[in-house]
Amino acid sequence: MCGIAAIIDPIQNPYGKSDHVADLFRMLEIQEKRGPDESGIYHRNSVFLGHGLLRVIDCDESVQPLSSINAALIIVFNGEIYNFRELRSELLNEGVRFRTQGDAEVIMELYRLYGAESFERLRGMFACVLHDQARREVIVARDRYGQKPLYCAMSGRKWSFASSLRAVQSQVRSAVDEDSLKSYLWTLMPQGDRTMLRSINLVAPGKYLRISEAGVLLEEGKFGGTACRVSSSSLEEAGEAFQSLLDCAVQEQTFGLKSVSTHISGGLDSGAIAVALKRIPGVQIKSFSCSYQVGDGSIREDERGFEELHYARKIAQKLNVNSQTVRVSPDDYLFDIVDLVQALEEPRGNPCMPHFQLCRVIAEHDRVILSGEGADELFGGYHWKINAAKGTNNTARFFASLLPAPVEIMRSALSDQLREHDDIYSYVAERTEASSAEDRLRNYLKYDRDHFLQYLLLQADKLAGYFSVEGRYPFLDNRIVQLAETLPLDMLLVGADNAKPVIRHAVMGHLPDEVLNRHKMGFVAPEGGWYGRELFGLVNRVLLHKESYISSLFAPEALVRILNLHQAGKHNFRKLIWALLMLEIWHKTAIEGVSTTDYARRIQTLRFHTRNRIADGWDNEPADTLTGRIAH
Repeated sequence: MCGIAAIIDPIQNPYGKSDHVADLFRMLEIQEKRGPDESGIYHRNSVFLGHGLLRVIDCDESVQPLSSINAALIIVFNGEIYNFRELRSELLNEGVRFRTQGDAEVIMELYRLYGAESFERLRGMFACVLHDQARREVIVARDRYGQKPLYCAMSGRKWSFASSLRAVQSQVRSAVDEDSLKSYLWTLMPQGDRTMLRSINLVAPGKYLRISEAGVLLEEGKFGGTACRVSSSSLEEAGEAFQSLLDCAVQEQTFGLKSVSTHISGGLDSGAIAVALKRIPGVQIKSFSCSYQVGDGSIREDERGFEELHYARKIAQKLNVNSQTVRVSPDDYLFDIVDLVQALEEPRGNPCMPHFQLCRVIAEHDRVILSGEGADELFGGYHWKINAAKGTNNTARFFASLLPAPVEIMRSALSDQLREHDDIYSYVAERTEASSAEDRLRNYLKYDRDHFLQYLLLQADKLAGYFSVEGRYPFLDNRIVQLAETLPLDMLLVGADNAKPVIRHAVMGHLPDEVLNRHKMGFVAPEGGWYGRELFGLVNRVLLHKESYISSLFAPEALVRILNLHQAGKHNFRKLIWALLMLEIWHKTAIEGVSTTDYARRIQTLRFHTRNRIADGWDNEPADTLTGRIAH
């Protein structure tokens, strides 16, 4: 985990380069939590590079920007290359000389010899910017699965790159992207590589750019093909191959670490990682699990299964691993929701307060956490989406699985300019429709990998980075992804009782039967019930405030009807409520410029504003002007 920043600007200001040096320091300051231990900058001609270091292991050679031995190449790099030692050995045999023992120099030397083809050989997570002084050009690249963020903005011939959205935002004029806003409201995320800001995009996963010092885009290319495939003809073979590859991935990703943390949720994915960790000698394992405060009558019937601590403890006992419980309560939402939005940098529709609290606690113990992102998208974990491949009206059913509320509710609630969603539906349909159920399933899995997985990886990276922790994701080892892509459909097309059969078979005998035989459950708090009781004041005051941004997006009284349905228990709109809270808080703080400290303090005053006791609202507004709009 580090923070990188880069500016290419061939049009110098009248005062010379000093302004862009100050810009770089400002960008590094914004993302300081990603790299709090040491920072450095480099500039030559029109190129300015900056790097903030998070020191995971004690190594002075990690300091960047780093130059090659002949000083022809300069790099800033965020991530980990897990196979850099074997690549370094190959390069030594070819006569390459090194002055460090780290992976950043290996990237440079590979690029010097093989150009953009070198990125194909890297196994790991990375975002990097290289300045090739000999060719007078800059090379930008992001790993094939998007494990590390890299934002980009272009204004004239000026290019800005950074690990942080807000760092890039400091360099350009930006406003809310209306298309991304619409996509967020309907599917909980912007489309493709767009952000919520009109002028800033993500560099796509598996993509590289070559840009001249004059600010001209010379080449835009892709890498990340699956040249080496692993074939498995039976579930037994696939399970054994998976376990062997996972063991290798976990061993590589913990190399050099004395201790590592992991989150045991109580499910297959985290359990499989814990099993692989136990096979590594000499590494201390610290595991963490979540539990939720259950108030009297505040948990909805459809959320009772969200409490997984019982299963997590079973796994920890089976593996003889010490485990710490992180308690998540409604108070966490009141006291931390503004900080969480700051960590995410833009609204994210996937509820993630438990993840935020886990990262906070883990940061007190470790700087590396191994996590299970990617398993569901690769091995068929989302059975409700898989079911959409069967029967008729497939695209509409798959599209519905992406929404925070039923289509008819969204259409009746949103304002005129946001109500029509044919463009969003077409975007999904173009990427998923097929004539056979087999092809549709493949398309659904690919859509999830290209969209929802990118979303989850950004979320995981930002929440960990906010607490100066680095997340690593063994399921996204190149070889495991290649295995998953070769699996026959009968190893993916299964129901809730046997989701992810390859992983299930691999850990059979290593995890408790109670865990192996349970349905898949998402990692989420029972917040639907909390929104109707402990967090009623938060929902009411933030979303229904007369000056809320949300009030400009919904038809009059429509949101009141939605909240009434939620309060009455007729529908669980927890996803929509979370998404709107995220959007409102983000807009207030990032777009309208409201002080995050002041806004957080105002939200914290709502601690006791429950359905049963509503105190005066903020800004001296009488309580009944808002609360009276919701039927009791």
